[in-house]
Amino acid sequence: MGFKNITRNSNEVVTKAEPEQVPGFILTRFADAYGRSVAFAFKGESEAEDGSNVFFDKSLVRKSANYHLISKGLVYPTFYSKLYPDIRRQLTIAAEKSRQDQKGLWQVDQTNTGFVLETLETITDKIVMLPKLFRRLLSYLAINDGSVSLEGFSDYLKSMDDRLIILREGHVTGFDFVVEVDGQNLKLNYQPEDLVFIEK
Repeated sequence: MGFKNITRNSNEVVTKAEPEQVPGFILTRFADAYGRSVAFAFKGESEAEDGSNVFFDKSLVRKSANYHLISKGLVYPTFYSKLYPDIRRQLTIAAEKSRQDQKGLWQVDQTNTGFVLETLETITDKIVMLPKLFRRLLSYLAINDGSVSLEGFSDYLKSMDDRLIILREGHVTGFDFVVEVDGQNLKLNYQPEDLVFIEK
């Protein structure tokens, strides 16, 4: 984004950067159920005074911070149904390349290889997984009376009613369908970019 000499505190919060501010803009079409903007971030000044006149194509997406982070393996691709298919495809290509090159998180990711949940620290300190799966697992464990048993996790996922499309199959289903639970073993059966979540 144009910042240099970034200083962070012990909680990884940025406390200083040079310069203090840089110009930037976002492009968005909607907010999630919590009112958070689902957006693409860019450095510099926007060519339009308001985002309504911006044609968002694959050449523009490649200039976004989102694309940069995915191509470096620093974030997971997580797609929603309101994202244009051609934009999603560009991000998928970047994600597949960063995984193939074992960049960033792909060196340690266990979303699809799976892992054994032994303690809460397994997911908070030891392994790296798709944030959507992490959040659902963490919220399940929070109401599980201190137990890390996955016995009820599939039912919990069903109750959350996260709907998605499995792209290669054209199958509309629930998140519970793509998460495999076998005793204390847990994994996602599809690559993250093969899934498109339907907004609530």
